[in-house]
Amino acid sequence: MALTRTERRVPEGTTPIYRATLYKENGVDVIALADMTSMVMTLYNDATEELINSRDHVDVLNANGGTLDATSGAFEMAFEAEDMTVVNADVANGEADPVYALFQWELTNGQKGSHQVKIDVLKVANLEAVVIP
Repeated sequence: MALTRTERRVPEGTTPIYRATLYKENGVDVIALADMTSMVMTLYNDATEELINSRDHVDVLNANGGTLDATSGAFEMAFEAEDMTVVNADVANGEADPVYALFQWELTNGQKGSHQVKIDVLKVANLEAVVIP
């Protein structure tokens, strides 16, 4: 399943893919792979301040599920099932526990950027019954 700007609600234990196009500060030129020095992701639950799946400043520049196209600025993050975890004990079945993915990068010219994505992870009553695509 791919995550778009309008669909960021996923059942726990699934493997969604987040896609975005990265642009330079001028908002016109894309960030190509050759422009990028580093890109990391931190995945956390805001309410509990808990890291998810040990994803703390993990390299995602063509590693660990992250892919940046060489020329188009197209970025894709393929999350693991363990990334989509409900950690807040107060969340009832069928309700969402927000997980945040914070992407941070540095360009070869020294400029830094960041982008945060909120993903609502739905608690599933019987996780074994979920079919993971």
